[in-house]
Amino acid sequence: DQSSSEPLNIREVEVYDGTGTNQALNKPALQSSVHYSSSWGMSFPASNAVDGNKNADNFIHTKLGYENGKFCWLLI
Repeated sequence: DQSSSEPLNIREVEVYDGTGTNQALNKPALQSSVHYSSSWGMSFPASNAVDGNKNADNFIHTKLGYENGKFCWLLI
């Protein structure tokens, strides 16, 4: 929806191969923008999605979902 202003929030990305190994773990990751929370005093980078940490405060968070004519994205 191009009118959406919702950010992209993802806690963890896991991609398993036939042997049960998570191929996404610790892989390079990029996202369209990084949100910084002044109330939490931290940012939420793409690396959070592939670090194996599933704690509630460890996730990716982009800025607006649709910004400057483009949707937000995560690339691993």
